[in-house]
Amino acid sequence: MRDPLENRLTMFRAVETLLDNNTAKTAGITVFATRLAEFKDLITQIVDKEENRTNATKGMTADKQAKRDDMVEDAAVLAAKLKALGSDTNDDRLKQIGDIKRTDLAKMRDTQLLATIQGLVNTADSAAAGLAGYGVTAAMIAGLSTKMTTYNTALGSKEGSFSVKGAALTALNNLFDSANDILVNKLDNLMEGFKKDDNEFYNQYKIAREIHDIGVRHEKPEEPTPPTPPVV
Repeated sequence: MRDPLENRLTMFRAVETLLDNNTAKTAGITVFATRLAEFKDLITQIVDKEENRTNATKGMTADKQAKRDDMVEDAAVLAAKLKALGSDTNDDRLKQIGDIKRTDLAKMRDTQLLATIQGLVNTADSAAAGLAGYGVTAAMIAGLSTKMTTYNTALGSKEGSFSVKGAALTALNNLFDSANDILVNKLDNLMEGFKKDDNEFYNQYKIAREIHDIGVRHEKPEEPTPPTPPVV
């Protein structure tokens, strides 16, 4: 959550705690309990929405990288087998296609990586008979193809999670607006009745309503430089 929203939520919770601890004082105002319940419900929704928003992409990056590393490892092994077959059969095409290292694959962007591995799979399919003697089976080739599909799906899931996260932020802002509306237009007005009858409670509320910027560190100001004494 961005600092301005975090600061506002901290204020919301301070108000909630103060009013919860003083329900006996507000009990005579029947609408007060209703408005407070609405306010507390919005705070709960804010916390839940922020948790959903935060968790939208959690774990997906690590999962995507693990799938990518596994796919690259299998592709590098297949490339080496193709190059070995090409060298033994003087097939320059196989040698060229197989002449790719793990480090090369690891540096590629996703689109280029998938296209390159697809080329390896297609070549291995056409050279399956020759690759059999090098320990490459049809299941290995099909397995790499499946890993490509799985990785491509993971890419789509990650992109989709960003859409979910963006929509959650919009909903989160709307919840903050609703909670703020209850404070400004309802609870603040109801609290005005305590300014005269219970000034201490009223002042406590005003203090709770202050928003403190917890995201900013206040540094100690530098000591002023003493004036240089005049030369005599």
